Amino acid sequence: MRSNPTAIPLARTRATRLATASPLSATMLLTYSAGTARAHHGFDDFDTNRLYYIAGTVSQVRWGEPHSYFTVTVEDGLPADTPEHELPEGLRDAPDRDPINAAPSYDGSHDELAVTIAPPSFTSMWGLDRELDDGERVEAVGYIGKSHDDEFRPVVFWVDGQPVNQVLNEELPAQPLPVPYPQGGQS
Repeated sequence: MRSNPTAIPLARTRATRLATASPLSATMLLTYSAGTARAHHGFDDFDTNRLYYIAGTVSQVRWGEPHSYFTVTVEDGLPADTPEHELPEGLRDAPDRDPINAAPSYDGSHDELAVTIAPPSFTSMWGLDRELDDGERVEAVGYIGKSHDDEFRPVVFWVDGQPVNQVLNEELPAQPLPVPYPQGGQS
């Protein structure tokens, strides 16, 4: 068998190209994925001008990708605003903490709200590494749907007193209006 004097340099060249391409491909994939996640996990369908506090019982849990969902039967007699709770680290600065703590309790016309949260892959990193159970009690601060006022998207929720972050960039997606909120849909 004859040896090929160019085989070794060719192998090195391919290995070098692969070694260079892999980090570049990984960077492009992460950049694209992060942008897609930001767009997909946005709060565009929710009124980010107004945060509300809810508390109630969980039912109809659907745990999975790209989001998890459950229904909350909202408790009667909620306090006027958010009770004091520990916040996730990323939401502890005043621009996020103050509006969360001042969020008035939900007083809308629905006894049940359809809640959309991040998928298990994010929720497990953010404080909840298990599926919610029917009958379990949760508290949350978040937004009501713009076109469907029976939908709710939390920025944080609490299970057994533990905070679970729900914002990708660890900050509120928008600065809400000062409380008390203007009547109707006025911004």
